[in-house]
Amino acid sequence: MIDFAEMEKLIGKVLPGGAARILPYEDWLMSDAVCAVPAANGAHPIWAYLAPMAGLGLTWGEFFAFAGAQADDGPMLGEIDIEIREPLQTDVPYRAEGEIIDVKRKSGRALGVFDLLTFRVDLLLGERRVATSTQSIIFPRRG
Repeated sequence: MIDFAEMEKLIGKVLPGGAARILPYEDWLMSDAVCAVPAANGAHPIWAYLAPMAGLGLTWGEFFAFAGAQADDGPMLGEIDIEIREPLQTDVPYRAEGEIIDVKRKSGRALGVFDLLTFRVDLLLGERRVATSTQSIIFPRRG
């Protein structure tokens, strides 16, 4: 099990970030997948989660490695909070910037010891923050 002192050092870690663009055909496919009518004046709101994650500059495997874990360890999505400040658009050059903002070690009856890592990803257009996704990942700590 990773030492919790090592986990605490992750607080404030800036994630690589990068470019994010919602392509019109991707928005059409997403709308079709969730049985929504494609928006005439913007992209489907689900992109407020997907675009920041796609532009984060990391695979999930790389992200899990920060926490001393891998996919086989069974990390799970904890909570997610999404703030949309303005409607997202297709074919616009967004930028994603992220940071790890908190870690906690907890214990539960069903899961045993686990770490809860919370991170935030902002979706920016120029200097404007258009959406923010704050979420936690649960890392079971067996052994």
